[in-house]
Amino acid sequence: MPAPTDDELREQVADELAVSLTHLRRVESQFWEGGWRTDHKGQGTYPENHLWEAVHGYLDLLDAARRLNP
Repeated sequence: MPAPTDDELREQVADELAVSLTHLRRVESQFWEGGWRTDHKGQGTYPENHLWEAVHGYLDLLDAARRLNP
């Protein structure tokens, strides 16, 4: 496949940034709910890992968006 154009890349990153923010907000809002915490624990993973990963995923995409839109 050909590489995306700059406009296509900006649009893709913007879409992914919106989805990532929605995910981050969902994880943050459910973080202290006992059922959610139980469902997101096990095999060496803790609820904090999910929050940490959501934050870093969002920040990575935010940095990419800023590089594409100086």
